[in-house]
Amino acid sequence: MDGEEPGIPSDGLEAHLDMCLRCRKLLADADELNRLFSVNHSRAPDLTEAILSAVGADVRRRPGR
Repeated sequence: MDGEEPGIPSDGLEAHLDMCLRCRKLLADADELNRLFSVNHSRAPDLTEAILSAVGADVRRRPGR
């Protein structure tokens, strides 16, 4: 699924997936999540202060931010 060995022979896994709709759906969902999370590894800018200032909120930074 994510490059790891499944722990069972691939032909057995393929045979099971051919028969099991539930596992095919689970695999498809997991593949989609992997794709979504690996699309962009860049970190988004922290817009907290700009957004809070724009709405007139009191901007106080918490430790660690």
